[in-house]
Amino acid sequence: MTYWRQFIKNNCCDKDFELGLIWSKENALQQIAQEITLLIKNEDFNTLGCVETKGIIYAYAVSALCGKEIRIFRKEDKITYTKEKYVRKFINWQNKEDGIEIEKSQISIDDKVIIIDDIIDTGITLTSVSSIINEANAQIVKYICLKNISQISNIHSVPIISLL
Repeated sequence: MTYWRQFIKNNCCDKDFELGLIWSKENALQQIAQEITLLIKNEDFNTLGCVETKGIIYAYAVSALCGKEIRIFRKEDKITYTKEKYVRKFINWQNKEDGIEIEKSQISIDDKVIIIDDIIDTGITLTSVSSIINEANAQIVKYICLKNISQISNIHSVPIISLL
């Protein structure tokens, strides 16, 4: 068993433990990135996508190993320097208004994207990402997360792969 999995097993009942921060423990980020890279090595993709904030950490680590560019979906109202952006609003897992956005220039019709995130709670954020990518006429190849605690196994027939 890899270190990061053992760490989670030993600490999952600790009320202060947050799965999204496992990257900061010993060489956990390296192990996670290597596992994801193995999962995607035979996939036909040219871009990695992620949702800020913790998804960025994992996506950059995977990018360093596979050499693919990253597209970052930002929290709503973070991109203030252009009006040329895709925006999706939704109600998040805490039942609060939320949203994501990305510059239109960041997604092209030729993009085949693998989305990386830490935790999938309800799937609404990734459903919003999917909506944006579909509007841009790009394609999502796969979703990969550390842990999927939602009740869904795919979004628009694209599989969600959970490491745990």
